[in-house]
Amino acid sequence: MKAIRILLFTLLFISFLSVKADEYPWEKYGFKFKVVTLSNGKYQEFHDLEDVVEIGSVLYNTQTKQIVGFVEKDTICSGANFEPHIVSRWLSPDPLTEEYTSWSPYNYVLNNPIIFVDPDGRIVKPAPGSSQGFIDNYNAASNMLIAKGVGGSYSQLVNSKEVYYIQESSNSFYNASNNTINWNTSTALEVDGKVVLSPTGVFGHEVEHAKNHDDAVKAWYNGDQDSFYEWQAGLAKGTSENYKKKEEENVITGPEQKIAKALGSIGENETTRDSYIGKTVRVNGINSTSKPQPLKKIEPMKVNLQINNPEPKLELK
Repeated sequence: MKAIRILLFTLLFISFLSVKADEYPWEKYGFKFKVVTLSNGKYQEFHDLEDVVEIGSVLYNTQTKQIVGFVEKDTICSGANFEPHIVSRWLSPDPLTEEYTSWSPYNYVLNNPIIFVDPDGRIVKPAPGSSQGFIDNYNAASNMLIAKGVGGSYSQLVNSKEVYYIQESSNSFYNASNNTINWNTSTALEVDGKVVLSPTGVFGHEVEHAKNHDDAVKAWYNGDQDSFYEWQAGLAKGTSENYKKKEEENVITGPEQKIAKALGSIGENETTRDSYIGKTVRVNGINSTSKPQPLKKIEPMKVNLQINNPEPKLELK
């Protein structure tokens, strides 16, 4: 009886070692790094010991330690049988997996590709094709916001996991569909005959819209879908005739006032506006609230021309 118990224990121990050996199939071939597996080592995910082995859709040479190719199969259905192990290729764990522990490392954009994209970057940068003059103005405006103590939202975008673009445009607005701040460096905001936001202030206003978008995306990542949908609803409807979009009201009544006061566009006891209404006007520079002086009318010059044309004199010699 004792011998039977020892035999059973030995078999169980060998089985345990076999399962542990299969947790990281690449390590068996001398390629030592952790691989996230769908079953977390519960099931064996390859079945070959030749020089070139197939792991998922990857062909790996155990002698040269190189990936030599990929399996060319129908990624949805091969013949009559589904083969889920080749639907996607995962050559390494997602480096941000630990930030989204409630989500499988095998998901793409939190299983919501309609709303999200997954660009590589984490930086705010000018859109491709931007002129050097626009890039200089963008750098000057962002530095001014930071220097005046109202650049926190801009810094958040710079450090975000998303990528945000700044694009030269004839109108200033934030496009949430492509994470792009459109900015006209020559126009300011005028309300009731007074310029209340310089072009830098207008830039700061649009940065706040992008920041609110970034907050909503973070909320989604953290499992708070309600906050994301609330932000999304605010893009379409408002609470009154003064503010036809809740998102616009949030920015105008909040950060816009701080930005305008920090930049000196309005006084401490003033407000920029009490509705979404305002008009764009051209000013002298990105930090200016002064409109260009109109050109003076040039009066035509009156010139009196006196032409003396004496009769030629003939002299006889």
